[in-house]
Amino acid sequence: MNGARRAEALATLVDEGSRHETATLIDGGDGPVLVDVMEVDEGEQSKTAALESSHPIDAEHKRVMQTAVGDAVPSELLLDLRLS
Repeated sequence: MNGARRAEALATLVDEGSRHETATLIDGGDGPVLVDVMEVDEGEQSKTAALESSHPIDAEHKRVMQTAVGDAVPSELLLDLRLS
């Protein structure tokens, strides 16, 4: 996303009310695990904006994720620290 489509990717963050998104690929015992984290102003509004997006990059992202995502893996929230 640091290439030619950076401006389009940043526009999706604005539409979704997000200030920050990071994605990390972890080599898990049964295969890779993708951890995607976004800092958003309002969770439901962000989800709605993502689902209703008309950005071509979002349509491409949805297609890729449908083919790449497998079963959910067990997880445990260890820390959720924020200033109100």
